[in-house]
Amino acid sequence: MPLDAISLGAVTNELNTVLTGCRIEKVYQPDRDEIVIQTRGQGGARRLLVSIAAGTPRVHFIETARENPAVPPMFCMLLRKHVQGAKIAAVTQPAVERMLSIELDTTDEMGVACKKHLICELMGKHSNVVLCGEDNRIIDAMRRVDGDLSGKRQVLPGLFYRMPPAQDKHDPFAVSGVGLAAAAAQADGEQTLDRFLLNTLLGFSPLLCRELAFRATGDTAKPLGTLSDEERNRLAKVYDDFLAYIEEKRWKPFLLTKSEDSAVFDFTFLPVTQYEGLMNVTQYESFSSLLAAFFEKKGRVERMTRRSSDLHKAVVNARDRLARKLSAQKKELAGAHDREKYKRTGELITANLYQLEKGMNKAKVIEYNNKDWPEVEISLDVRLTPQQNAQKYFKLYTKSKTAEEVLTEQIRQGSIELDYLESVLVQLGEAETERDLAQLREELTLSGVLSAKQTRKAGKSRYRQSRSIIGQPMVLIFSQVKTTFKTIFLPLKLRSRVISGSTRKRYTGLMSYL
Repeated sequence: MPLDAISLGAVTNELNTVLTGCRIEKVYQPDRDEIVIQTRGQGGARRLLVSIAAGTPRVHFIETARENPAVPPMFCMLLRKHVQGAKIAAVTQPAVERMLSIELDTTDEMGVACKKHLICELMGKHSNVVLCGEDNRIIDAMRRVDGDLSGKRQVLPGLFYRMPPAQDKHDPFAVSGVGLAAAAAQADGEQTLDRFLLNTLLGFSPLLCRELAFRATGDTAKPLGTLSDEERNRLAKVYDDFLAYIEEKRWKPFLLTKSEDSAVFDFTFLPVTQYEGLMNVTQYESFSSLLAAFFEKKGRVERMTRRSSDLHKAVVNARDRLARKLSAQKKELAGAHDREKYKRTGELITANLYQLEKGMNKAKVIEYNNKDWPEVEISLDVRLTPQQNAQKYFKLYTKSKTAEEVLTEQIRQGSIELDYLESVLVQLGEAETERDLAQLREELTLSGVLSAKQTRKAGKSRYRQSRSIIGQPMVLIFSQVKTTFKTIFLPLKLRSRVISGSTRKRYTGLMSYL
C-alpha cells in the first residue's frame, strides 16, 4: 500500500527525532526514482532512502548501500552541490498531507548562511522530490512538470513552489466524532461506511477506513442506511478514541502477513482487528524497519514472480494438458466397463449363424442364456459375413478388456504426475532465490516437463538481457568502430579514386591499422 498521511506522520516524527542536527555527507541516486542521503550525527552514520516510484513511494532508513551508476545523474549532482554538507534543522509534515519537508541549514555560493528545503511528495504516480531555496523558489525537481503535463501546477526551476491542489475532503482533526456520525446519518444510505470515511476524511487509507468501520459496526462495509442509532454513537466514540490515539502519538509499527503463506499484505500504525485470524500482526521496533521489511519482501516476491513466469507458464500448461488427458482416459475407462455386451453379442451371432446372411444390418435372435429365451435385436455390419460380425464383437471385447488394464495403470501414473505438477507450482510460489529456480528448472528438464531447448533458450535470453554495449568483447566493439569509420567518416571519392603522394601513405597506413 502507499503511505497514507497518518502513517507518514508517524514516519516524519521518527525521522525528525533521529535526523535533527545531523549533517549530509553524500547524496546518491542509485535509480531513476530513488535518492539515498547519507547523514552523520551523534547516532553515527545513516542512509535515508527517498523513493518516488509510482507503486512504492516511501521514505525510510536503510542498512545496506545501494549499487550506484558510474556517472551520477544530473539531479544527483545538483543535490550534491546544494545540500552536501548541510545541517538538517527539522523534518516536518504539512497538515495531513502525503509529503514531508527536510529543512536544511547551509550556505549559498558566496558563503552566506541560508535555508533550503528538500520536499518529498509521496503521492502515488504524482510523487516527486523538489529542492527549494530560501525564497521558496524551485531550484530543481527530480520530475519536472511543465504545462503539457499539468495545467494546474507546474514544477520547474525558477517558479515559486506551490502545494499540490487541495482535495475536496475534511481535515480529520477538525471533525469530531459526533459531527462525523451526524454526517453519516445524512449521507447516501446505499454508500458503505468505509467508503464514506474514505471520501470524507483527508489522508485516510482504505485499510484505516475499513478498520474504523469494523470497530464501530462489526462489519467493514456496512451500508449507511442500515446503521442503527447505537452504531452511530459507537462510531463517534471509536473516532474520538482514534483521534486521541494519534494526537498522543501512541502509534506503533505493525506488519500484516497472510496466515496461509506468510506473504506480506500491508502495514499500519495501529493494531488491526478486521481480519480475525486471517492475518498475522507483527510489531516492529521502528517505522523505518517496518517499511524496509515490507517493501523488501514485497519487491523480492515481485522479482521472483517475474523471473519464474516462464516456468510457471510451462508447468500450468503441462498440468492443464495432463488434466484433459486424464479426463479423456477416465471417460474411455468407463466405456470399457461395458465390454460384456460385446462378448454376449458375439456369442448370440455364433449361436444363430444358420439364420443370418451377409448384407443384413440387424437381426432378431433368441437369447439362449436367458431362461425365458427372449428375442433380442442385434446390429450387424452389412459389409461383413455373420462369422466376421461375430469376430468383430469378440475383438471389441478383447480390446476393451486390455484397455481397462492399460488405462487403469495410465490413470494411476497420470494422477501421480498431476500431483507432482501441483507441488511444483507450490514450490514456485515459495521460491526465494535464483538458486531455487535453477534447481526447479533442472528438475523439470529431467522429468520431461521442460525440454532442453527451452532451458537453453531461457538461459540465452537472460544472458542477452544482462549484456550491454559496455560488456561486449573488445574485438566486437573494435570491429563495429572499424566498419563505421570506413563507411561513414572516409569520403567515398577518397576510397574510390587512385590516391597518390602523401595522401596514399596516410590512407594505406590508416587502413592497415583498421
